[in-house]
Formats: sequence, structure tokens, C-alpha cells
Amino acid sequence: MTADVLDDLPRPANILNAHPKETEAIMGKLDIHRISSVQSRQHLDWAALNSMRSESEEAEKLISWLQQCVEKRRAEPFKEE
Repeated sequence: MTADVLDDLPRPANILNAHPKETEAIMGKLDIHRISSVQSRQHLDWAALNSMRSESEEAEKLISWLQQCVEKRRAEPFKEE
């Protein structure tokens, strides 16, 4: 998306509450390129996930949240700490 297209997008709250036709119009502005295909697995590669922790603060938060969910055996709401 170019900067001009981004500037023309509705505010996030409007996007979240958009009707299906409005969502379709917004999605039509995206130029999506698949860079890899998904491969389903029956297990989590904890070593790979742990190595991602140091890549960014957001990755650390995501992996910590995922680990809590697995330990509790249920999805927990994400809480910004």
C-alpha cells in the first residue's frame, strides 16, 4: 500500500465496524503476495519460538502469552503489562 492509500483509509474503529461491502472495498486496496505456504504441525517448536523472543518486544509478549495459555490449557485474554 502506498502512503496515499494509507492516508485515505478510514479510522481503525470504522474499519472494525465496517459492513461486508466496505470491508471488501478496503481489502481490494491491498496488494497481497504470499511469500511462503503454511505447513500444519501437531506440535509447537518451542526452541524456535524461544529464539524469536529476542527479536522484538512484541514477539516476547506474544510468546509469553502463548506459553501461559498452554500451561493453563485454555486461551487467556491478552493483557498488556
